[in-house]
Amino acid sequence: MENIKYSISGHESFYIREGWLTKGLEFIKEAQMNNSSDNPFSNNSIIDTIDELGLGVNMVKSLKFWLETFNLVSKGMLTRHAEIIYDKDKYIQKKETLWLLHYYISSVQDNSVFIVWRAISERLTKVFSKENIISDMELMLDKPVSLKTLESNFNVYINTYYSSKYESKDPENNIVSPFVKLKYLQFDDKTGDYKFRNVSYEEINPYIALLIFQGCMGEIQLIEFSKLFEYFRKYVKMDAYDFNLLLKRMQGLNLLTIDYAAGLNNIVIKKLDELEILGKIYE
Repeated sequence: MENIKYSISGHESFYIREGWLTKGLEFIKEAQMNNSSDNPFSNNSIIDTIDELGLGVNMVKSLKFWLETFNLVSKGMLTRHAEIIYDKDKYIQKKETLWLLHYYISSVQDNSVFIVWRAISERLTKVFSKENIISDMELMLDKPVSLKTLESNFNVYINTYYSSKYESKDPENNIVSPFVKLKYLQFDDKTGDYKFRNVSYEEINPYIALLIFQGCMGEIQLIEFSKLFEYFRKYVKMDAYDFNLLLKRMQGLNLLTIDYAAGLNNIVIKKLDELEILGKIYE
């Protein structure tokens, strides 16, 4: 078993709601513009933050969790890429922003932080059920956790990407996650199974793909097609045909070169700074 400390809490059982990230970004940005040195989510400031945001205590804790998990806020300050998102798409309306944030939160599982994201990422290319994921989480944990807690984690993930026809009497619970717009996660009400759809190459901005590729490459300059394809599908489910089309599109933008010598299909990825990549995404 891997020596990993998994996170199974922090979201307070709230999935990210439409408008929450914007609310959080605006709040932090205003504090920065007022030259406030206090972390608005610190114990000393949390009461004032609750009043100003107009959310309940647990919702504010959840918002803090999501802002940090998406790497939009660190130590009460906007991160560099959050500043770009705030400037280019503050209301999180562009599909590019949603795919970008999807990558950021999905890559958290590489650091083994958020257990349900890690568990589902292992089944990204397969059909899976609630029972599958709960069983996987139980195997990943080094101590027993209540079924209620595991189900809560599973439901948070599902509600982040999928909205059912169920309507709660609580208006707050009727607000869907912005990631539902991607229509990425699908549910079969006959079998009770979930699956991710294959995404078209046209849906993925080439610079977002470059960001994902660079996460795979590290200091390596050259990689085989099959390895890059396998890595990419940890984050975006896409068939080989569309992946080839994505590579050709990126090649046309001089973001990579493909060496077909000896049938190896070796790929050389262009190295760009992350902030430069983010700027290109929104051009």
